[in-house]
Amino acid sequence: MSTQAVYSPNQAAAAAFLGGPLAGLYFLKHNFRALQRTEQEQLTVRYGGIFMVAMMAILPFIPESVPGLPFAVAFVVVSRMLVEKYQFSKQDIIDAPELEFQSNWLVLGVSLLCMVIFLAVSFAVIFALISAGIIPAEY
Repeated sequence: MSTQAVYSPNQAAAAAFLGGPLAGLYFLKHNFRALQRTEQEQLTVRYGGIFMVAMMAILPFIPESVPGLPFAVAFVVVSRMLVEKYQFSKQDIIDAPELEFQSNWLVLGVSLLCMVIFLAVSFAVIFALISAGIIPAEY
């Protein structure tokens, strides 16, 4: 009998903290795919994509005095809650013979990759807005 490796709520929360919303989105999508819930997987990508675009649009206009920690905590809490509510708890994974935990090293690697991608896209958006004269260039 083959097993399906999935991400636990704690792994999804850690990924959202390290890799931001892109990592949280990836882990939610992966778990829905493992559960063969295509509709929820597509909704996750659709709404997550809308959220990411909206966040990219707002990001350059947030004052520097606003701390980033509350946003990171929100990503962590939301990712953990979504996995527990719509997918499974840690105990569910332990009890299900067809499920196993993904490697924590894979969680770390995917999270770091998502962080690099998110930062690259963020810098590209900010650079484009500066080049277009929409936001001022500050040195």
